[in-house]
Amino acid sequence: KHNTIFVQKKADGVFSYIIKEDNQVKFQTRNGTIYYVEGIEKDFDFIPNNTVLVGEALIKSNGKELDRKTGNGLINKLIKSEGSFETLEKEYSKAITPKQKENAQIKQLQLKQQLKDIVEGLHFEVWDMISVGEFDKGFSVELYSSRLARLEKLLNSNLQNISNRVSLIETIEVENLEIAEEIAEQYISQGYEGAIIK
Repeated sequence: KHNTIFVQKKADGVFSYIIKEDNQVKFQTRNGTIYYVEGIEKDFDFIPNNTVLVGEALIKSNGKELDRKTGNGLINKLIKSEGSFETLEKEYSKAITPKQKENAQIKQLQLKQQLKDIVEGLHFEVWDMISVGEFDKGFSVELYSSRLARLEKLLNSNLQNISNRVSLIETIEVENLEIAEEIAEQYISQGYEGAIIK
């Protein structure tokens, strides 16, 4: 069965690693920026320690995925939020008049509320699972089909514990490239970027 081809929807989100190391969860972008999301750690309890899930971060609103520009803008706001809070803290500490202090506090509260809404809609579509050691090395000797099967099993066995925070990316197994290309065309016609063929 080694000639199976996997066709996966190309998600329109922000590429993200979900890294669980020392029983703590952190997220990393493709360019290496590490960010943390407070208050949702329990949603990742199902991930074994020293494991990395590979996928895309997306924002959902009322069960529907936001368009790329809006969703990715919100995710980038979340990634940069630590810096934004520091800027607002400085603004508050530099404020002299009560009105300036009040304005700085309002901005902080608005940002907190915005981030709360973003985090509520934050969702990850994943397609790979490797160990932290493999992640550090940059490769895995395990076949992709085997890693995908383990990832699927992990997600299926933990469905009841996942607050719809993590799901497997739409994956279709096909036997030849022509069918794979047809599926990719279908994704494009549905408004996605296309498909990843493995």
